[in-house]
Amino acid sequence: MKRLANERGVALVMAILFAALLLPIGYLLLEFARTDWLVVRNLRSEVETFAAAEDGLSRAVGSLAPMVRIRELLAGPDRRAGTSDDGEFVLAASSETPAHAVVSVGDLDAHSVRIHSVADGANRAKQIVEAIVRSQPTPYTAAAWFDLGGGASGLCVSLGADHRLSDAVGSPNGSLPAVPARSAARNGEARSIDVASISASLAASPHNDLDAAGLGLGSIDSPAVTVCSDAAELQDTPRAAGILLVRGSVTIRGAVHFAGLVLVEGTLRVAPGAALEIRGSLWLVGPGGQIRCDAPTAVVYSSEGLLLAEQAAPQTLPHAIRMVAWRQVL
Repeated sequence: MKRLANERGVALVMAILFAALLLPIGYLLLEFARTDWLVVRNLRSEVETFAAAEDGLSRAVGSLAPMVRIRELLAGPDRRAGTSDDGEFVLAASSETPAHAVVSVGDLDAHSVRIHSVADGANRAKQIVEAIVRSQPTPYTAAAWFDLGGGASGLCVSLGADHRLSDAVGSPNGSLPAVPARSAARNGEARSIDVASISASLAASPHNDLDAAGLGLGSIDSPAVTVCSDAAELQDTPRAAGILLVRGSVTIRGAVHFAGLVLVEGTLRVAPGAALEIRGSLWLVGPGGQIRCDAPTAVVYSSEGLLLAEQAAPQTLPHAIRMVAWRQVL
């Protein structure tokens, strides 16, 4: 091979060629590093935004008190349909997540609503999660015997296991979990039941008036809301059902079997020689609510009895709300 006469500049040319070869490789490495950084950044934003959306949904579902009527959620914070805040759900401020969730409520059916939680985060991240919450069919009670400030004396027995209407007392065969046999309004869940509003709503709605002879109670075949505003006496009554609101005084002088809910704002007395059995729930309301048992008295929790109370006054009593489905929309 013939040797070049002048090799000056060859090293420069080789250096330029080598640099030209390394330049795209270096650029690709920088792009890979930048892409990895963007992926990590965006993934972090998505995770934080999803956490915010899930946090908003969890806090919304967790804030639903037993007394909330499922249809009222659609009316917004003011609980009045047809206003500008319909469908809104106001959450308490939270510093748990950097992103902020906006919660809304959508209609599903008569007993269910869909709760949406939308969160917008950094770097245009957006996440949507939703849950379906459903009002349980059986009215909610904090206990078989729920004491909201009243008083009791005498031969009173209460059982929290779910009794069917045909079950013997103490031999329950109902399908729902047991509730406390007796409870006072001390915990937050119990205090959330607005009994005063329920009582006022029952008294204002169509109802039967219990007369002095004890006439006016509903039956198992036709449960009704009955209000006693004065004084009345009940003789043998084997199949009474619905809701009994005692604002005056009721004296039991025979064997009375009542299926449903009994609210006592006044005085309920079981006279000697009589007997009272309530299948459902008994609420003693306020300091004026008094029950005196001079004869055996049994109050047993019964989901069947409370369903009769619901038939007598639909959408008036509290219902537990449960989340039945959850999904990530976006």
